[in-house]
Amino acid sequence: MNLNQLSYFIQVCKCGSFSKAAEKSFISPQGMNATILRLERELGTRLFDRSSNGVSLTPDGQYLYRIALEIAHKVDECHTYFNTKKKKRIPLFWRIRQS
Repeated sequence: MNLNQLSYFIQVCKCGSFSKAAEKSFISPQGMNATILRLERELGTRLFDRSSNGVSLTPDGQYLYRIALEIAHKVDECHTYFNTKKKKRIPLFWRIRQS
């Protein structure tokens, strides 16, 4: 399982459709479906019930969705922390001149 798969999984959950999620993620519906199928195969479970009306989460999918949102939040938290730190960082040249 990787962050890309989790990101696509979250997008499908939010959109309720592979094709809508693919459009928002700028990939083909086939690519989105293949990514989710690989994730399901890796986890050994179905994450979605698929129908002509769209998709709905299975109990395992509901569990993963909750965890995936937590992971996405932590990743965003890390990016924010390090981006903020970069802005506060004093350039090496300035530190040398002050010594």
